Amino acid sequence: APHERFINKRKLLYYAAMGSLIGATTLLVFRNYLAHSIALARTAAFTAIVLSEFGRALSSRSEGVPFWKLPRNRWLPPALLASLGLQLMVIYTPLSTMFKVVPLPLEVWPLIVVVPLAVLLADELRKILGIRIS
Repeated sequence: APHERFINKRKLLYYAAMGSLIGATTLLVFRNYLAHSIALARTAAFTAIVLSEFGRALSSRSEGVPFWKLPRNRWLPPALLASLGLQLMVIYTPLSTMFKVVPLPLEVWPLIVVVPLAVLLADELRKILGIRIS
């Protein structure tokens, strides 16, 4: 509709809910590794936030259609791989000193991967339940 607001109350609530989910899961990751070291906790949380956008990228292509039913976007997989590659460069190369992060041990990754999965599952569940955001 020509007079429809770009951001309405439903979208604002949706963004607040997704932001809260990303924030809460990232805080859980941070808290889980804080006992090990502040640097590890910070790096794990930073990586969780970056990867949370993978879930958003997959799910946000359509407001109502599940991501697996959408036509293939040939640019999305390479973009996600490039993002992952950049994140790995920041963590595992001398760039880590500039970004004040530390290499993540392999055993840290499973918990980090839960964050984008939670984001993706939450948004896909919203679609399945028919909850509209516009």
